[in-house]
Amino acid sequence: MRGMNGYDGFDVAEAQTTEEREKEAVAAGLWQDVVRATNDCIEAHNLLGYVRFEQMTNPSIAEMALQLAAIEGALNGLVNNPGLSFAAWKDLSNCNQNVHWIRRLFLSLKNKDKDEYDTCIRNLKAQCPL
Repeated sequence: MRGMNGYDGFDVAEAQTTEEREKEAVAAGLWQDVVRATNDCIEAHNLLGYVRFEQMTNPSIAEMALQLAAIEGALNGLVNNPGLSFAAWKDLSNCNQNVHWIRRLFLSLKNKDKDEYDTCIRNLKAQCPL
């Protein structure tokens, strides 16, 4: 969907209707969920480092992956929905970016790729500084 000012993803400058405000609230809630997941990853890194991250995280990586899957489902349901305000689109775009980096972080641990792990942590910290 081509949005206002040539941007993809939103077609309403500001939420005006109840439905648009509800979409904005859902997008903001998803963003807060993703921020929590991001902060969990950053805190685990700060406390445990690369070597112990996978072994000692609580919630576990498997649990965090399940949470991400639920967030992604809601995210995908909203992102192509008409009547998306710029604020909602921005929150959903940030969600997409962080989910991408968290997934890459999990894969870097699985593949024992410390360089990729470091890149992911650096990008997550830039997006959501504690």
